[in-house]
Amino acid sequence: VYEELSLGCRLLMEQKAKVVRYRSRQNPGKPNWAMFWKGQEKLLLNRKNVPYVCDQHYYTSFPRLVDLQGSVFSWCSSSNATARALCIKSPLCAWNNNPSLFVRIWWLRHMQGSVQFCRTSKFNGCFEKQRKTKEVHDWKWAYVVGIPERGLFTHQDDGKYGEGGLS
Repeated sequence: VYEELSLGCRLLMEQKAKVVRYRSRQNPGKPNWAMFWKGQEKLLLNRKNVPYVCDQHYYTSFPRLVDLQGSVFSWCSSSNATARALCIKSPLCAWNNNPSLFVRIWWLRHMQGSVQFCRTSKFNGCFEKQRKTKEVHDWKWAYVVGIPERGLFTHQDDGKYGEGGLS
C-alpha cells in the first residue's frame, strides 16, 4: 500500500500526472464496465467511445499497451521500477467514481464547475457524465491521468448491484 501511494505522490509532485487512479487491476470488483471493451477494442475508435480507451488497462498488460499503443499509453515511472504506472491524456480516460489522488488546488480549479453544475441534479452519474462530455471536446485543457500497475481498491456496490455485483 505504501509503495503504491508513494508512487502516486511522486507522480503528482514531479508533475507527471494530475490525477492518479487507484482501482485495483487484479481485483477490480464488480461491476467493472471496462470488460465490455475486451475483444471489441475497434469500437474505441468511434468518437463517442474515445473516453474509454484507457479502460484497456484492466485486461491488457502495461508493457503490451505501451508496445501496441505507445502514442496513447506511456510509462510515467521507470518501466523497471517495482511500482510502475502508465500515463494517458484525460480525454482518453473518462473521469469516474473510482478512488483517485490529486492535488486539492488543481481539483478545485478544474473540477469545481462540474460539481456546481451537478449540485442539484437527481442523476447519480451527473459528475462523471459532465466530465466526460467536457473532456472529450477539450483537448486544449487535457491533463495526464496516472494509472498504477497494481492499484489498491476493489469496487463493491452491494446497495446498487446486490451482493457480489454484476457478473
